[in-house]
Amino acid sequence: LSGIISGIGININQSAENLAELDNAAISLFCECGKTFDLRELYCELFNNFIRMYQLYQNDPAQLLARWKQANRLLGKTLEAIRPDGTRLRGIFSEILPDGSMMIDCEGSRQRFDCGDIKIDPETFV
Repeated sequence: LSGIISGIGININQSAENLAELDNAAISLFCECGKTFDLRELYCELFNNFIRMYQLYQNDPAQLLARWKQANRLLGKTLEAIRPDGTRLRGIFSEILPDGSMMIDCEGSRQRFDCGDIKIDPETFV
């Protein structure tokens, strides 16, 4: 492995009206906290956390994996994983493997997922 490309999306200062225009249910920090966030400050905090986690990974990958599993709110929840070829897996997110890939229990079979998009069941956090 020579590198990883990853992306995240964070709705920060979007209003409920802006979010209603999206094709998926979404929230923003603004809607949840009732205040506007300084994007530069939030970016710096996020960047600093990434650096700390990368350093932890370099020094103790098992510790990073343990922290990841402990903090992950999707383990045991229903989700849909969409592979780059369009194949869809719907099931329970059951495990994070040491290489960072996911195990999804889909109607009696376990499927490994390591690339694509994830859609979270809207009822997951109700």
